[in-house]
Parts: sequence; structure tokens; C-alpha cells
Amino acid sequence: MGSSEPGSTSSDGISFDLGGKTDLPGTHEGCRKIDFLFVVDNSGSMQSHQMNLLNSFGPFIDTIASTVAGNDYHIMVVDSDACQHSGWPPPTCFPGCDSVLGAGQVRDCSVPNGIRYLTSELDFPTLKSTFQCIANVGTLGSGAEMPMTAIVEAIGPLNSPGQCNEGFLRDDAILVITVISDDHSGWTAEDNQTGFGGTPQSWYDAVIAAKRSPENVVVLGLYALLSDQSCIMLGPEEADQFIEFTSKFGSQGIIGSVCAPDYNVFFQEAIGLIDHTCEAFVPPEG
Repeated sequence: MGSSEPGSTSSDGISFDLGGKTDLPGTHEGCRKIDFLFVVDNSGSMQSHQMNLLNSFGPFIDTIASTVAGNDYHIMVVDSDACQHSGWPPPTCFPGCDSVLGAGQVRDCSVPNGIRYLTSELDFPTLKSTFQCIANVGTLGSGAEMPMTAIVEAIGPLNSPGQCNEGFLRDDAILVITVISDDHSGWTAEDNQTGFGGTPQSWYDAVIAAKRSPENVVVLGLYALLSDQSCIMLGPEEADQFIEFTSKFGSQGIIGSVCAPDYNVFFQEAIGLIDHTCEAFVPPEG
């Protein structure tokens, strides 16, 4: 198993554990497939945080490949707005699904097969370089960020046949959701204002409806925390709604600071939880 052992802490000091689970390899089938959903805030303050993600993805997926049994990947990136807002400069909007909240972002990134996510059919150098393109979502998005609503849409309505994300979410895969956002309730932000774009409970319920059990999901959140205000322009502020959502997953959720200068430690620590979740996964019958 990777570096995230029971009782260990993330790089910002927030603790997590694996709930005392004792599943052993070989006692069940485990996972062969992993669906990775990256939700990246594309508001004006996110440039350095997006670069941290781009710099950490390569080592993260390399360690996943060498550590975790599941090796059939779907990897999708969504941003935090639907390109339906005003202001100057005007947002960078693209035709079709690229301007739909929760739709996989591909733009001109040469994603194969006409789908809106990457797969492990790509060789690893191509997978990593194409991720660098799709995850570079820019900073011209709305300041009224809706990353949680984007999750709900991405794995719900938009995953249906004929919709933007058709085929991304698989019943026989675990789901790893990563949210990177410096949004907090001090802004006029949709998802961090209770009831505006839903609530932590409604977001959690939508994920469970899609994946049956919290034990089939890992949620990784890099958020604005009171313990680290180094990148928060108006503070002290905290992403309380996002933190509450992630905490509902118990030992399946890890919270870190979006202000961290390097995300590598956070992602590497999360691999132990992903590995355990994969080992413990029981695919649905049929």
C-alpha cells in the first residue's frame, strides 16, 4: 500500500484514517478500473494552483500505475463555470460541451476518439502531456464558482447516453474525485453560499446515487483553510461548504490546503487511500 496509513496526516496537518478496515488482498476481486474526475476552479485567482496540479499529475499517475492494482483509467477534467456570466474581460467560451458546466474539457487538446476524457489506452507520455492541455482550464471563468454542482452534473445527467460525458463513469470502477479551488464563503460564490448551488448533503447524495456506496469513492479536496491563509486575498476565510461535503465521506475523504506551494506531497499521501479503496472494491454483479 502507498504512504497513507491509518492515523497519518495530510501535508497541511489535517488528519485522516482508513477507518480500521481489514480487507486483505485476495479475499475479493478488487478494482480493475479507476475513474478520475478533476474539478478545477477556473476563476481569476487560480493560475498558480493550476500550475501546481499540472506539475504534480505526472508523479501522481506514475505512482498510481506502480502501486494500485486497477490499471484501466478514465481521466476527465471539468471547470467551475458554465461560461454564462458577464464582465470584462469576457470569458473564453468554446462551442458545444466545452461551455457546459460539468462537461469534460477538451477544447483543442487532441483527445482521441471524440470523447471528453482520457483513457489508459494512451501511452503514458501522451496521457500525461494531454492532461497538461485539458487541465489548463485558464483563469477567465466566473468568480461565482460552482465546482460541486459541476461534480453533480458530470457524473449525473451529463454521463447519460448521448450527453457530453457519455461513458466516463463506469459501474465497475472506483471513482476518485479531486477538487482544487480557492473559493470560500466570503466571496459571492454560488456553491459556497448555502442552498445556492445545492448543499453539502445534496452533493454527497448525488455522488452516492451514482456510486452506490461511499466506500466506492475517494474525494480529495484542496481548499481554502483557516490553517493556511497564505493565498487568500480576503480573510480569514474557509471553504466551509466544500469541507463539509468532503467530510461526509469520512475516511474516504482527504482535505488539504489549496495554498500549499507544492501538491506532490498531498497527492502521494492520497495513493494509500486509493490503493485501499481499490483492494476493497466489490464490483456489482452482472
